[in-house]
Amino acid sequence: VSVYRVYRSLDGTFESATRVCEKAATGSDSAYACTDTVSGNGPYTYWLTELSTQGQESTIAEPITVVRLALPSLLKR
Repeated sequence: VSVYRVYRSLDGTFESATRVCEKAATGSDSAYACTDTVSGNGPYTYWLTELSTQGQESTIAEPITVVRLALPSLLKR
């Protein structure tokens, strides 16, 4: 593996997904962080992929769907 990538989609399909971040692979015990600065509440679907040293990209986890909560507005009285 040479690179890990995270993609985000608003409609739940990988075909319409946008790359959020790309991180060079640094070893089997490494940890990676990716911050998405998208606005809005979603829902958003995310995929994690890996790019091999031969240039082949494949998904390595099932997609996850998240909804961002606007907690400050929920706490207003």
